[in-house]
Amino acid sequence: MSIWTSDLRRLALAAALVLPLAGCMGEATGEDGMALRAKPEAKPLSSRVLTELPLYGGNLVIGAPRGYCLDGSSLRRGVSGSFVLIASCETLSGKPGTVVDPAVMTVSASPRRLGAEQPDAADIAAIMAPAKVLAREDGDGISLVRFASGGDAFLPGGDPRYWRAGMLINGHVVSLAAYTPKGSGDAGYRLILALAEQLRELSPVKDYSPTADDATAPTGGLASLLGGLFPE
Repeated sequence: MSIWTSDLRRLALAAALVLPLAGCMGEATGEDGMALRAKPEAKPLSSRVLTELPLYGGNLVIGAPRGYCLDGSSLRRGVSGSFVLIASCETLSGKPGTVVDPAVMTVSASPRRLGAEQPDAADIAAIMAPAKVLAREDGDGISLVRFASGGDAFLPGGDPRYWRAGMLINGHVVSLAAYTPKGSGDAGYRLILALAEQLRELSPVKDYSPTADDATAPTGGLASLLGGLFPE
């Protein structure tokens, strides 16, 4: 394992402890109180390196682009949502595999909420202010923003520029981020779109109707909710 890869793993795992949503704690558990684990058909590479992860009773399923895996040890769950870190399968497992960019991605998701709306690019930019915005885009089912700085603080040797995105899946507001090395061009953009596509493909398609068990919108509305999902 190269020194760069070793540093990536060390810092990536450390970041998983400082970037999770407010209120995250202890072992991750599902809505039924049982410990979260990958579905049998997900074929985890180990108890810690996962290819798929169902959350909220399977209402939201997180997967990764080809060559990347979920770090089960980074999984955090709290009252404001869940967080998991994604890196190359080689980095997480220490075993040879598909060669991919040494990028790091994160996924944060809120509990299902009454009246939840997909954040648009302007919402994401406002939450991250005063961070400089280089580009923003509102697409079909996803909104993306590229920021000028902050990526190198998360990824050693990384590009300061990085992408964030927001989605709404079955009533869950989902935040994605992609951090890539310097000189990787549009790799972050491609990765965050591939990650979003994995979530859409793996998560069940539901005719979502609010129920009495859903969390109500937090005081302060969308801005308050996003404040937990898009950490400063």
